[in-house]
Amino acid sequence: MEDIGKGNAANKAIYATYIYGFLTGYNAYNQERQISTDLVEATMIAYGNKYCSAFPLNLFSGVAMGLAVDLGGKPVPWKK
Repeated sequence: MEDIGKGNAANKAIYATYIYGFLTGYNAYNQERQISTDLVEATMIAYGNKYCSAFPLNLFSGVAMGLAVDLGGKPVPWKK
């Protein structure tokens, strides 16, 4: 996967918005184990670049789930 920190500000904002939206949805789904969504765009982009370097063949959605887990959440199944 490409370096998500490269490119224009709009592209970075799209990636960061996706991650933020995922974390918000995670909190809505997992009421008993809330995680912080108080992150700046640069933090989300840096985490995304680290994840994509470590797992270049994974989907981008893995970035958001990986960050959720690293923030203290637990992996959740895609279906309840």
